[in-house]
Amino acid sequence: MRPAENDISVLVTVVLPAFNAERYIGPTLDSVLGQSYTNLEVWVVDDGSTDRTAEIAQGYAGADNRVHVLRQKNSGVAAARNRAIRESRGAYVAPIDADDLWHKSKLEKQVRLMAASPDIVGLIYTWSERIDENNEILSGYGNQLGVQGDVWLPLLLGNFIGNSSSPLIRRAVLERVSTYNQDFKERGAQGCEDWDLYLRIAEHYEFACIPEYLVRYRKTSDSMSGNSEQMLESYRTMMRAVRQRELSIPRAIERWSRGNYAWYLAGRCSFAGNHGQALRWLFSAVAADPAIVTNRRARRLLAKNLLQWASPRFVRERVSEWRRSRRDADANADAYAASKVDTQGWGIWRRIQQRRLTRAQCLQREHNLTPLTARTADNPISASGGQRC
Repeated sequence: MRPAENDISVLVTVVLPAFNAERYIGPTLDSVLGQSYTNLEVWVVDDGSTDRTAEIAQGYAGADNRVHVLRQKNSGVAAARNRAIRESRGAYVAPIDADDLWHKSKLEKQVRLMAASPDIVGLIYTWSERIDENNEILSGYGNQLGVQGDVWLPLLLGNFIGNSSSPLIRRAVLERVSTYNQDFKERGAQGCEDWDLYLRIAEHYEFACIPEYLVRYRKTSDSMSGNSEQMLESYRTMMRAVRQRELSIPRAIERWSRGNYAWYLAGRCSFAGNHGQALRWLFSAVAADPAIVTNRRARRLLAKNLLQWASPRFVRERVSEWRRSRRDADANADAYAASKVDTQGWGIWRRIQQRRLTRAQCLQREHNLTPLTARTADNPISASGGQRC
């Protein structure tokens, strides 16, 4: 049964899968247990770690009875999250990765908004900041336009939630649409399990956004060094699943989505030092969506990887020095942008993205592309927000 509309004391289940996470799991648990919202149960699932992950988690469990630790053979992040969800009982579910951090008011703000929202709102997300191994802020992450309401097509354009540590989800929603798809692991196509779940939720429920940076998403060279071909297959698996549910995707949306994902893969490869692969994905991104060349960061990424890939060592070292200085400048700019939530100064690419998101929401309403859209077709603007056509 759904908690009362004004109930802000419901139990929240925190789902924390962990694999060889001894370096970061302590700070992550500190950020969870230090939440201003205290009615929590925390389920840590050690997914076959070979380091001290389970030992550290057990130490927290011994000191705080809200923490529960489960151990299993390595089965993948989807299986670990699903096991925690099965074992838990909270009315709301809040996943977090074992190396990410939450602002202390993150859950409190999400629970208050969820309690005040109608049942049709199934997921509430927040903005995120990227951090490095030393907790230094790299940049804002995800879409800062605050997309909400009926978001299925905008979500196909790109995973604007950005990571798995941001959302708060009603348990009743997961009982309806199912949990994380473990088939991705079995197919050797891990990477898009979160996005796949968000899309299934968006077919039936609205999303709401808290436009504040309440999550710190860790970006490390290890986390960025995954197989880009595996990531691509994960994306294709997710898109095939969408088509198998007999949902119609407009051609332009599918093309823009492919371009956005190729650009994302380029960024991963570049950060991991795979400059040839980064160039390959950049060219694929522009082939799918030529408008990407209007993005200043895409042009900078292209120039940097061309120099790194084709230039002698001396030039590469100078480029690395320049990149570090630019990263510091970008971090300052992002911090300033975070304090001014508007569209001024976002440039041509931001305006293009904003128009596309608006067009996607309009197409969705005009053609009743999902069960949710058909159910709310008489409402020109969703109950929780959205753009007018």
